[in-house]
Amino acid sequence: MAAATLLIVGIFFLPIFLKKQIYTMPQFLEDRYDARVRTVMAVFWLLV
Repeated sequence: MAAATLLIVGIFFLPIFLKKQIYTMPQFLEDRYDARVRTVMAVFWLLV
């Protein structure tokens, strides 16, 4: 199943992310929502 998921991500989602120059999850969150969400996620992972 993991191989199929990687193929789907590579074929459909990766070109979109590269076109928008999104390389990390925090960049995606800031682009999709705002900087507050990015900061909350970063603090959460620091605490974990």
